[in-house]
This record gives sequence, C-alpha cells and structure tokens, in this order.
Amino acid sequence: IIHGHGAAVFDRLLSGFASPDIADDPTLVLCRSMQAVKRGDARLARRILHDRWGPRIDNPRATDLPVEARFFRMLLHGWEDFDIGAPDLDADYAILTELGAGDDLGRGSFYNAVLEVYIRTHRFAEADHAATLAMAHYARTDVPILSFYIALHRAMLRMLQGDPADSARLLGDARAHLSAVRFDSPGDARLLSLLAACIDYERGRSDALMRFLSMDLDDLFQGELWPSLAEMV
Repeated sequence: IIHGHGAAVFDRLLSGFASPDIADDPTLVLCRSMQAVKRGDARLARRILHDRWGPRIDNPRATDLPVEARFFRMLLHGWEDFDIGAPDLDADYAILTELGAGDDLGRGSFYNAVLEVYIRTHRFAEADHAATLAMAHYARTDVPILSFYIALHRAMLRMLQGDPADSARLLGDARAHLSAVRFDSPGDARLLSLLAACIDYERGRSDALMRFLSMDLDDLFQGELWPSLAEMV
C-alpha cells in the first residue's frame, strides 16, 4: 500500500485498525514499524517490533520468528546501519528460499535490502549484481517507486566508483521512474535532487550542493534515509 499509493493513504488505512484486540496482529505490527521508518524514526520502529516479539528480533540469526518478521528485521538492519557480518548475511539469504518463485515484490525487496549492505561494505560488484536482480523483479510489479529506488542506488554506486557521467545517465532513469509514481513523494524527490547536486559537485559545480545543504538538509534527515546515501553526503 505505501509503495503503491503513498504514505498518506497508508496512514489513513492504519488509523482504521486502532482496536486494542488487534494491536498485536503481526501484519499490523510490521505496518506500524514501516510507518515509523518512513517518518525517519528507526528507533520507534525497533521498539514496536520489541513490544511484539521481544529481544530476539535483534538477532539476525534467530529463526523462530515468522518469515515476514525476519524479512522486515533484515530491512530494518539496512536502515539502521547495522553491522551485518557474513553469518548474518547467510541467514538473510535463507529468507530468499522461503519466498515464492513468482513473488517479484518480495524477491525484488530482498535484493534491494542486500544491495544497501553491499554498497556500505564497498562490495561494488555484488551490489551491481543485486541491483540488476532487484530491477528485473520490480519491473514486473508495476510499482514504479521501487524501481526508482534501485535506479537511484545504481546512480549512487557509480558515484562511489568515480564515474559521474554514468551516474548522471542512471539518474535520468531514476527521474523517469519517479515521474511514473501516482502520488506525491517529496522525500524521494529530495533524494533525487541530492544525488543530482552531488554529480554536479563531482563535475566542479558546487552551487547546487551548497544550496541543498543549507536549505534541505534538515528535511532530508527527518525522513527515510539510507546509511549509504548519508555516508556519500
């Protein structure tokens, strides 16, 4: 819902599930946690998960949880800049075996999550491969905001590899995907502007980046922000 119709519709939908007797429903718990993440509050997201599943939600290798909870835990670790080691990543890949072969939304989101991990650890070849797989799955979902995220990550990846020209090309792809989104997404438009300003900076033009840092930085850090993008800034 949040990626297909936007945060406002998502918030309105969740407000209809306020009855105490359904507050612990696993799906609603994960939705409330996602709502917190999208508002830039990963700490609240973590507390919501703790209230439902206890401290074992923090352990990437704890398997005694529903696959949906383990999947969301993996996503949250990416948003939190959690230090994911090789055994943790192996446990995450086990989740992939539990997703249906035709679950393009789930599989695309899985590769989207590991893409962030690979970029943060500078495993660029693996990041590029994960991005390719994520884009292939998302292309079959008709959820353009998700394709936008992958294109933006790929543009950022090229920046980190010192190729602003290819980054600009991929930024054009991201802009096209964002224009196909059927709801307003100012936070994502802000990410697009930031990366465009960084590309200009690499080409010797600093005005756009200085303007962004002086006028938009506070809003940027009040919304959803991936650690890899924060590191690049």
